[in-house]
Amino acid sequence: MIQIGMNCDPEWLCDAITGFIAVLLALLTIGLIRISLRERRKSSKKYVIKPSDRAANRNDQ
Repeated sequence: MIQIGMNCDPEWLCDAITGFIAVLLALLTIGLIRISLRERRKSSKKYVIKPSDRAANRNDQ
């Protein structure tokens, strides 16, 4: 049991608070993993550099 500097008078209340904090931390961890994977996928895409000159575009066609 985790004690946060106070004795737990009704034990069920402290268990509920501990469970709530555990769920929040799990959701936070899952969210951070999803964000980091999404950013990794974005950065791994290969971008094609298009010429900015219109004459170069006409010559390619």
